[in-house]
Amino acid sequence: MKHNTILVVLLLTAAVLLFSNLGNQYLWQDEAETACLAKNTLEYGFPRAFDGKNIVNPRIAEHSHIEFGKNFAWLYHPWMQFYITAISFLLFGISTFTARLPFALIGLVNVLMLYLLAYRLTRERFTALCASFFMIFSVPYLLFMRQCRYYAPAVFFVLLVLLFYTRFRETRSNRDLTVLSASFIALGYTVHGI
Repeated sequence: MKHNTILVVLLLTAAVLLFSNLGNQYLWQDEAETACLAKNTLEYGFPRAFDGKNIVNPRIAEHSHIEFGKNFAWLYHPWMQFYITAISFLLFGISTFTARLPFALIGLVNVLMLYLLAYRLTRERFTALCASFFMIFSVPYLLFMRQCRYYAPAVFFVLLVLLFYTRFRETRSNRDLTVLSASFIALGYTVHGI
């Protein structure tokens, strides 16, 4: 019971750190790129680089257009981050806060996911609590999870892959293998570097 209380306190602390002043700073270059493409996703159904007036081009100094293909479909990044942001815009309106909100929520879920993974690997609640504690007080972690970019979903899918891989090794269950495979596929649609 004591460990559950500590976990709840850690999650509440993480929520305060992740959501405080979330919309208080303008979106920086890459976040703005994600938000613009998400806005275009709402209008065109896919991340389109050109909205009829403005074009999104991540290569400021160059004049190449390898970032998009036919009908200005975005090719430079996988599309998961754009759809996540577009859904947030659709549900809550377009703003800096709503651009970052789903990523901060995923960042909060990641704290719980790390707890579950650490507990599965060690079978020690204290170790799992320590892992979550160090995660939520990691300044780089907090900064990345508060951004309107692919970082939070990438961490989520990596943790999901690790969690279900460890489960599959124990159970050899088709269900665990299916979730593991789906997690790998979703990770591929989130960030091509991983």
